[in-house]
Amino acid sequence: MNIVARVTDYPQHGTVVHFSSFLCRRKIGKATLFIYRTDTRLYAQLEDVKIVEEEQGKGYATRLLRRMLAYLEAYADREQQPIYLKFTSGPHREAANHLYEKVLAIPLVARATDAEGGTNLYQKIIRPKI
Repeated sequence: MNIVARVTDYPQHGTVVHFSSFLCRRKIGKATLFIYRTDTRLYAQLEDVKIVEEEQGKGYATRLLRRMLAYLEAYADREQQPIYLKFTSGPHREAANHLYEKVLAIPLVARATDAEGGTNLYQKIIRPKI
């Protein structure tokens, strides 16, 4: 599997990184990362992590998300500032929630309520290593 990151910088707003996974030149997965700065912090929001149905369960999502985390770690090192990653996932997405919590060690900080539209909230601080 090959993972390509397409980066678009918006000087007034932040950076958008589109990660795409390819298997034999066929796109099988994607994830979108928004990185933005406030007066005091760097934040990242993860959106739209998807692997095509016929390729699910083969470890491709793990590889895609590990690539995204490596990108954020390098970004934090370059900026010499921690990045506060956050994202949500519907409680019905059991495999995805397991992936975030166990495989990638991203803690669940708020579990969805029973209300319709409830969602799980994940957060992780990515600190510079240098």
